[in-house]
Amino acid sequence: MELIGLLMIEHRLIEQIVKALETELYHISHDNIAHPTFIYNAVDFFRTYADRFHHGKEEDILFVELAKKPLNTEHKRIMGELEEEHRYARRTVGQLVTSTEKWSNGDADALLVVADSLKKLSVLYPRHILKEDMEFFHPCQEYFTKSERVKLLEAGYQFDQNFTNVIYQERMKSLLEYGRHNL
Repeated sequence: MELIGLLMIEHRLIEQIVKALETELYHISHDNIAHPTFIYNAVDFFRTYADRFHHGKEEDILFVELAKKPLNTEHKRIMGELEEEHRYARRTVGQLVTSTEKWSNGDADALLVVADSLKKLSVLYPRHILKEDMEFFHPCQEYFTKSERVKLLEAGYQFDQNFTNVIYQERMKSLLEYGRHNL
């Protein structure tokens, strides 16, 4: 297993969630109604899993280590595009939250922005994933020695462990605070 293997496995889950976004888009266009609970769960997925967990490994491990290497012009360009696409996804998820809140509070016009945000994410992620999987990850492996690739994988596993611990520590603190104030 390589770090890019972990990242590509994570891509498969993201692709499945994108399909669910497309289902929500269908409902919005045919029924003129959004499902805020679904959208907020999708937002949580994109913020927590896709961005902090998945993009975190890409940006904090792979891209950092690649930046130390003499990348050719094409790989530098692609890495810059990928980083910009991560920022674009963050902004779009933020727009999705804001527009869903407005729609939930009675602003009928906000449904168009909800649909637009869902559409942007459902277009972005398949292209983004294809670019990473086919144009970037495999060719960039050549910049690393076998021992460096082992260290990248170990860093990915450590990232996963730390991420899980932080998430559950935050949630545990919330549960404990709730218990202290509501008993």
